[in-house]
Amino acid sequence: MALNLNLKKDNSFWVNSNDEFFEDTDFEGMDFSVKVKPITKTQIRRFRKEASNNKGVLDDLKFSTLIFLECTIDWKNIEDDGVVLECTESNKRIIDERFPTFSAVISGCCLSNNQKQSEKLENEKKKS
Repeated sequence: MALNLNLKKDNSFWVNSNDEFFEDTDFEGMDFSVKVKPITKTQIRRFRKEASNNKGVLDDLKFSTLIFLECTIDWKNIEDDGVVLECTESNKRIIDERFPTFSAVISGCCLSNNQKQSEKLENEKKKS
């Protein structure tokens, strides 16, 4: 059987400021969106390893940062003192350093979406 790829399909998704993930955060009620791409299980394992010390203890903040930097591919309505902030690696790092709660929420969205997709695939396998 051939490997059937759909290269035109965009698997990324937008996380909006009014999503439940931002409830009870400093960012609730603001008007912005962040475009996030899915992350693979291999990437998650690699990031867990990279964010763990030599005793295997995970540094949650570092893990969240790695996911945020990898998954965030675009955003809308994010500004710095009234100037539109482009979604660049440098700006993602600045946001992560100054607003770790923000990057943690985005990382959580990415991981949550990944879990939902895994469950969906498992359910489809069970049906067939």
